[in-house]
Amino acid sequence: MVRKLLVNSPRNFSHIVKFNERTNMKFNKLFSLLALIVLITACGKDEELTPETLEQKIEDITKKHMTNQGWAGVAIGVYDNGTTNFYAYGAKDKADDSKINQNTLFEIGDLSKVFTGALLTKLDLDGTIDEDDPLKDHMPLNANVPDYLGNDILLKHLANHSSALPTMPDNMDLEAEEDVLNQYTTTLLFEFLDGYTMPRNTGTTMEYSNLGYGILGYALKYSQSKTYGDLLKDEILTPLGMTNTFMTFAEAGHDNIAQGYSGPSDEANELLFSEVFEGSGGIKSSISDMLKFIGANLSDDTGNLYEALRKTHIKTIETPDAGNGFGTGWFILNYLDGQLVRFHDGGTMGYSSYMVINPETKRGVVVLINTNTDNAYAHLDIGVEIMKAVHEAAQTN
Repeated sequence: MVRKLLVNSPRNFSHIVKFNERTNMKFNKLFSLLALIVLITACGKDEELTPETLEQKIEDITKKHMTNQGWAGVAIGVYDNGTTNFYAYGAKDKADDSKINQNTLFEIGDLSKVFTGALLTKLDLDGTIDEDDPLKDHMPLNANVPDYLGNDILLKHLANHSSALPTMPDNMDLEAEEDVLNQYTTTLLFEFLDGYTMPRNTGTTMEYSNLGYGILGYALKYSQSKTYGDLLKDEILTPLGMTNTFMTFAEAGHDNIAQGYSGPSDEANELLFSEVFEGSGGIKSSISDMLKFIGANLSDDTGNLYEALRKTHIKTIETPDAGNGFGTGWFILNYLDGQLVRFHDGGTMGYSSYMVINPETKRGVVVLINTNTDNAYAHLDIGVEIMKAVHEAAQTN
């Protein structure tokens, strides 16, 4: 018998637990939290923060959070108008105290959604598919995709969390424990879709859905007759020179891999994803490659890929908080002197991540952590604080 489960932090894959009523975190809670973090950090503005003192400030911020949270190691990438800097603290593996470098691989979790959103936009600009296509047109014939009073789920609804699908399906196998996402087959997906009743119309309300983004990744790869990994490589990774990004650690062919930790000391196994969920959280990458991705997002280069990345920054749906919303794969938050930043965070069993970009100033930060603790938002804190420090230092340059 298939038993129900969900993810403890409903917006990521950090902990697999028994099904409960917390099926989704409200978006305004996330934005309110980030706004509070920004407000608190703004109250403590550094009087003498300059480009020369930025490195020490980043070290101070990072070591504070490492001490408070018990993180094993932290890798940070900073992009500023074409210039990149890398910072690393702590251990790649506590067993031998090995050090992190810019090519060390981490699970990036929900940051994968930014890539899946970019895939949709790129294929749309290429004319290969249309983001306004019904999902059912890009699924196998035996997939009975639900609708709401005849209104279809469109691909773009999956990309901005307005599909009316739940955060996770309710027919996952609890006995699979850590391998539950890898064992969730298309057969189970189609069974879920066949029995799912849409609670509301599509395109009207944001509800964060890991399932929705997983289905989007599946539909894109199915429509192109490729694996998700090959599609990602062909459309994004190879053109951007991202040669150290994979769907599994085994694909890397090297051992420069950060050991994940669930809490301060418990080693976490690699979290694997079936074809149903890999577009939602399955990517593994490094700071060096993520900085290439940030740079491409902030580039003025021409071509469909760069245009597609810029298009993902455009707000496609509003949240209750004025000025905030969601683009295609990116949250959009109104902060930093009234400027709009795009961000996403992620979590798996043993890793946490955060990426933020400011297209107006062409700055960005990515933080990869090889630990996931009970504090589901600590990686947001460090990411916001570092982005603020980068912003302040640039004002004195």
